[in-house]
Amino acid sequence: MTPPATPFDYPAALDTPDWRESVAWPLPYAEAFRVTRAATGAALGLIDQLDGEILRPAALLGLGSVLALSRSLVENAFVVQAADAGGVRLLGGPPELAALSGGGNIERSSGLSDPALFKPMSAPSGEALRRLARTASWTPLWRLPVAMLAPEITAVSHNDMLRDAARRGGAAVRFFHAEALLRAARAHTASVPEVAPAALEEIAARLSARLAGIEGLAPEYRQRLDRLINPLIAPALSKAVSDLQGMRRLKTLPRKLWSGSGGYYPARAAGIEVRRRGGHVTRFAHGWFAGMAGVTDSIAFSELAVSDRYVVETPTGAQCLKSASENGAMANCAGAEIAGHVGASALAGLTLERPARAGARPQLIYAPTILRGQRQFLPPTLPDVIYLDWQFRLVEAVQKMPLDLICKPHPEGLLRGQRHPLADIAPTSAEPFESHIAWADRFLFDYGQSTTFAEALCTDRPITFIDMGNPMFNARVKDMVARRCHVIAARFDARNRPLVDGDELENALCGEPERVDPGECRALLMGTPG
Repeated sequence: MTPPATPFDYPAALDTPDWRESVAWPLPYAEAFRVTRAATGAALGLIDQLDGEILRPAALLGLGSVLALSRSLVENAFVVQAADAGGVRLLGGPPELAALSGGGNIERSSGLSDPALFKPMSAPSGEALRRLARTASWTPLWRLPVAMLAPEITAVSHNDMLRDAARRGGAAVRFFHAEALLRAARAHTASVPEVAPAALEEIAARLSARLAGIEGLAPEYRQRLDRLINPLIAPALSKAVSDLQGMRRLKTLPRKLWSGSGGYYPARAAGIEVRRRGGHVTRFAHGWFAGMAGVTDSIAFSELAVSDRYVVETPTGAQCLKSASENGAMANCAGAEIAGHVGASALAGLTLERPARAGARPQLIYAPTILRGQRQFLPPTLPDVIYLDWQFRLVEAVQKMPLDLICKPHPEGLLRGQRHPLADIAPTSAEPFESHIAWADRFLFDYGQSTTFAEALCTDRPITFIDMGNPMFNARVKDMVARRCHVIAARFDARNRPLVDGDELENALCGEPERVDPGECRALLMGTPG
């Protein structure tokens, strides 16, 4: 008898007729959260034990890509183990699935032993003019010469919050490409490495053993996972050591450096060296939701461990993040200051309030998050085939209700630049979410760590939030979201598909008041309850 089969990923679903009729997932979502968080904690715990002048900085610089990929590999090992135990055939997916199940060549799977971890840094056309234009975007004309020639602060990347802070502050802030610093560093790299390859291999062995040793994985899967992860680590560390050596040979670097996310490799490398020289690094959160986070392990690694100061949307958001980070994953992040900006100025330009449309048919925006492909985040997102099936089922249910719907999927992820499958069954927009806010009477979300969710929280319209069970928000924000939104708890069936009560969903979407009080959320995200 042929065992039951289910597509592993989106391409396999496209190749499987009527895939939704049989789609299932071997691993419960709660277990995926446990193992991906354990993988992150295992890596951060090892990095925190490293000392010396170069090993810990190199690990902080080089292991970001490894950690992102390892979370997916660890989860996949548990998925394959559960599928094997349940007699389920996984259709499609990357070659490491067969390797994890014992039927593939581990050393050659997906070329994982030699990943292209870092892109070569090439100079963009008109680089000098771009620096001038970006500096001018936050600098009054009369101060531009000082900012360019004698800056007090150098910004090596930019995002909304950084630009707003530069406009509001009185310091002379110059923009300079982080990529240019990395190019210069690579031009100065020594031919003799500062760290012996054996030392990097030893770290690789320790880290892969930690990642493969997460509780619940049987020995045979543990051994295969270890052999998949181990070849990723030493090349990443070697590249990071080389880049840091080059950075140390640069004669001049800023004393005060600003950047957006510390996850961006060139800005991360520059900041690590600035701090080593006794300088000061401030990083600004991406989007407007960092203060909402309930799981801070990734923030500890990507931001706090490589910063002196990390700025989130408001002082209230900073307090929330500090509280959530008290038992952080990396003890050596304790010195990083978490500060608050004056609020998300970009939100003030949106249609946060609008006249009620009494008696009119409600207009709803559903804004799902990305399909992730072969990567995983923390908190983890649902597997693509389960999440896409969920989106279809949710939209099909909403379409039976007395309201008008627009689907606004996330523009990034696996389907970036492509037509979203929801367009086959419902009006679906590729335009920015912000362009639809004035149209909407209410919003529907199933993922809360996004700029779109933060923007909707600041409007005066009802929000229905479907909670998949992960600690998406810190305790203070969770209570705030419960007061601001109609929260519906999802449950999972025997196929590990999320389900919600249809009557509760319809009552939330069609029976909510037309206006709600967003004051608490505006204080969190915009710095003002008004």
